[in-house]
Amino acid sequence: MKTMQPLPFSLKDAKRICGQYQHIVGRPYDNHSYYTIDAVVVAPYEANSRNRFIMLYLLLEDATMALECDYAGSLYDVLVITGPVSQQGLQYKSIQSWIHATDAQPVELADGIEFTALPRAIIESY
Repeated sequence: MKTMQPLPFSLKDAKRICGQYQHIVGRPYDNHSYYTIDAVVVAPYEANSRNRFIMLYLLLEDATMALECDYAGSLYDVLVITGPVSQQGLQYKSIQSWIHATDAQPVELADGIEFTALPRAIIESY
């Protein structure tokens, strides 16, 4: 089974991975809460830049604008986000942390596209 490449990602790879994981939006955020995933976004990898990105994301309510208006680095991550931006109840994890925390498995399709197979507990909760 293919595993996801190690962090950090290039912008090109982060955008590709972000696009491949858009299908998890609306799914449970974790195995222990009622929150659902609101967004999967490209973000800066380094902690200080990521924190600034999150603050801008809360203000602008747009991940692309938050990334483009402040970050000029070359190291990226993909974040899984839950919580209403308007109420600043936002929580997030790296896509790799989310996969590990939910026991989801990156799976490779025949055409090389990766997707997340959700754990049985999450699937049965629907």
